[in-house]
Amino acid sequence: MKFSFKFLEEFLNLKGITPRQLAEKLTLAGLEVSQIERKEGDFIFEVEVTSNRYDLLSIVGIAYEVSALFKKKIKLPKINLRTRPLLNLPLKIEDEGDCPLYTARLIKGVRVGPSPDWLKYRLTNLGINSVNNVVDITNYCMLKWGEPLHAFDFDKIGNIISVRRARKGERLLCIDNKERELRPEVLVIADENKPLALAGVIGGQDSEVSLTTKNILIEAAIFSPLTIRRGRRSLGIESESSYRFERGVNPLNLEKASASACELILKLAGGEFSGYKRAGKKPSAKSFWIKFDIQRLNNFLGTSIKEKQALQILKRLNFNLKEKPPIILVKPPSYRQDIKFFEDLAEEVARIWGYQNIKEALPPIKRSLKEEASFYKFKEKIKDKLVSLGFSEAITFSIISEKENISSYKPLFLENPLRKEENILRPEIFPGLLKVFQYNVYRKERELEFFEIAESFFKIEPGFKEKTKLVIGRHTQNMDNFYYFKAKLEVFLADCGIKEFSLKESSLPAFSNYALIEDWGWVGVLNKEVSRRLDLENVFIAEFDLEELYQKRKQPYFEEIVRFPWVERDISLAKRKELSFREIEDIIKTQAGKFLKEFRVVDIYKGEKIPSGFTGFTLRIFYQHKQRTLSSEEVDKIHFQLREALAQKEGLILR
Repeated sequence: MKFSFKFLEEFLNLKGITPRQLAEKLTLAGLEVSQIERKEGDFIFEVEVTSNRYDLLSIVGIAYEVSALFKKKIKLPKINLRTRPLLNLPLKIEDEGDCPLYTARLIKGVRVGPSPDWLKYRLTNLGINSVNNVVDITNYCMLKWGEPLHAFDFDKIGNIISVRRARKGERLLCIDNKERELRPEVLVIADENKPLALAGVIGGQDSEVSLTTKNILIEAAIFSPLTIRRGRRSLGIESESSYRFERGVNPLNLEKASASACELILKLAGGEFSGYKRAGKKPSAKSFWIKFDIQRLNNFLGTSIKEKQALQILKRLNFNLKEKPPIILVKPPSYRQDIKFFEDLAEEVARIWGYQNIKEALPPIKRSLKEEASFYKFKEKIKDKLVSLGFSEAITFSIISEKENISSYKPLFLENPLRKEENILRPEIFPGLLKVFQYNVYRKERELEFFEIAESFFKIEPGFKEKTKLVIGRHTQNMDNFYYFKAKLEVFLADCGIKEFSLKESSLPAFSNYALIEDWGWVGVLNKEVSRRLDLENVFIAEFDLEELYQKRKQPYFEEIVRFPWVERDISLAKRKELSFREIEDIIKTQAGKFLKEFRVVDIYKGEKIPSGFTGFTLRIFYQHKQRTLSSEEVDKIHFQLREALAQKEGLILR
């Protein structure tokens, strides 16, 4: 959005304010000025307007901001809202959902020609080409009031104006010299025979204003932002008008823009006002009062703003006040639909008063070891932990191609995808991580560790389900690094308060080794066929249902450091493949009881002395008592009982 210093001076006395000061104040107040350019004796400002502030897509809207920032009185012109005589032209709106209100004003006997220099400069300085005096005036009033207008050559249209959807097979030669085939989602302005313009987007050549035009019809309307956006996107067109209609226009400025355009046309192009007509009705904006409390505002902002000062700021922003001490009620203007709560009022006061005037202060710190029950904080903690373990965070697209889906879930298809190649919402996150591995491998990186936290979507009857998932992956040249990956997973889960969990062998397409982790996760090795197809080597993936993990997490607790030494003993075993390691763990914990500090696998062996179907390994058991030093006799007794219990387990051989 562009505006000029001189254009703004039509509404405000800016004496004593430099363009640089204006830019700084606007930026600090939330309307970021990205560029200032000096051009033909004027200063052109380019600003970034957020989607919820459509009122700032006009000079009047920006004038209200400047008025509040510099305590200047705004000067709005007096406009003759001509509504007589009644125009003898039927106006028909097919669907008021597409067009709630349509107005038309007719001027006869105009002289179309070049615009005066001041008008040309206003437009060209803001990036709009000068066409002729009539078209330039409609563009000028659009910039001024934020309401797009369109001028038709009245003698080139039929006996009716209709706002409707395009019909199959209809075409329109637009004023940009391009003929377009229209689709049903496109809203058009038409007469009884043909489309005349793409509503809210661009006009047609057959009804455009030219040097031979004598009678003109000025259109001012309110169109559905969604309808304009869909129609504009389907035809691949962008315009100043569609930019505004897509974000919404202020209904209060519609008549002002149309009537002021008529006054200026009568002044610069002559002619006679010959009629007015409207169809539909002005949409009613939700109006409500918000209770204002200065003490609450200062507590919320950490400021000491006086009540009178805060109320003056709101008045200059065109807010209505109802003061009945001790209660003060504030009603935002109809075009400020972004103001709904007290906190919104506080933000308005703060940004005009100046964020830079709020004193810096450290946030209060709660002196408690109790973990906050916040899913967001839990996710942030997980990210920090995984980064500390050497993983890097990846962010991938939630919209993927159906061809990329290697999940067992039914995908959700998009009704209107931007690209045919991206037509489903991802049911799993790990395919995106595989693309990240592929991207890095193509750049000669082989040892890779990534994670991603994101939403997954899949179809269920009768609707769909959305889940927050965590996927962790490793790409390596060495297959033995799977145990290193598994160890990292165990450390990560232990930090989440989950120190015990079971694995159950299962299957999943694209994975050769795959196991379920309880009912909230899985871990697997990508099979060779898929790896080769993606030009990858050894890929290990683990995925967790983060919401389940959040529910199962345990609060951190602290234990006193045991001052007494531990004693180590080794046991060499051979395990049949079908026997789960969890069963061995249970025997160790039962037999060692309170004397068990920990145990770990220190060696794995496969060879001639190991029977077929078995895996040899060595366990190191650590014994410790919390209150005293264990004697050798005690340890030997406990260890012997443990060996005996293990020897009796079917599928387990002592070596």
